[in-house]
Amino acid sequence: MRCGASSTTSPPRSIGDGPQVRPGHGRSATTAVADVVLDASVWVACLVPKDVHHASSRDWLSRHLADASTTVVPALALPEVSGPIARRTASTRLGRRAAAALRRLPGVRIVPLDRELADTAERLAAEARLRGADAVYVAVAYRLGLPLVTWDEQQIERGTAVVTVCTPS
Repeated sequence: MRCGASSTTSPPRSIGDGPQVRPGHGRSATTAVADVVLDASVWVACLVPKDVHHASSRDWLSRHLADASTTVVPALALPEVSGPIARRTASTRLGRRAAAALRRLPGVRIVPLDRELADTAERLAAEARLRGADAVYVAVAYRLGLPLVTWDEQQIERGTAVVTVCTPS
């Protein structure tokens, strides 16, 4: 259930191309992947030194980004990074800087939350009993046929019914 970084997968497909992993056929990752959908939990852990997953997230992201891999995030990731960073640091400025840094990272592709993606997320939320925001990340991974990298326990437990879900390693 750990994701390593390598450059052995193909680039992400467009959001309208449909899934490569069908509902009910998700799996835990046991092989290295390059292109991924990344949950905000990994970004936040990387940026907060006191986070229990800080070192693992920082090391994994460093390797992943150095590998010139594509990192896909829904637009929802921006407030999901800025809010927790601002809360944990008591600094609006640091929260905003964290989201701005995410936008500027090379190889990061931000997917807008349009009606089609919202409909997919809504369906997956109901089918897999996911929280709304978690369902958006799973829906992006589902639509692009990419693994989801996260520390979120509910995404790990319930998202595997739909897509490959793994933690940084």
